[in-house]
Amino acid sequence: MEHKDENYIDTIGSKKLKWIGVDLDGTLAEFIWPDPGIGPIKLGAKEAMQKLIDNGFKVIVYTARPWSHYEAIEKWCIDNGLVVRRILCGKPLFRWMIDDKNCEFKGDWAQTINNILADDKKLYKVQDIPEKV
Repeated sequence: MEHKDENYIDTIGSKKLKWIGVDLDGTLAEFIWPDPGIGPIKLGAKEAMQKLIDNGFKVIVYTARPWSHYEAIEKWCIDNGLVVRRILCGKPLFRWMIDDKNCEFKGDWAQTINNILADDKKLYKVQDIPEKV
């Protein structure tokens, strides 16, 4: 579709976005918050993040922790071999999040990644995505 309006911005549709946000506490790391420090990396998290990267995703770690924890989070990611594009601190705190673009993490990284990649494969007709992580 051609637009004659010089102020028109051709935006990326949500189906084409390759940014993916991944929560820190309870998703990438074992949940120990608000105890000091960051819990150990969850089983399968490193491999899952790498699988996302290998399939063109750009990983952003987000957390409710304050920005004063940024350097500790960055070090934790490096120490655990996680390649992330960005870290966002201070996400809004809600009892529940209602979102039309959500993938719930239920403790199983293999199932979570397989769900994401299966959906992505449908959208892009991506080839060579294995059935299992």
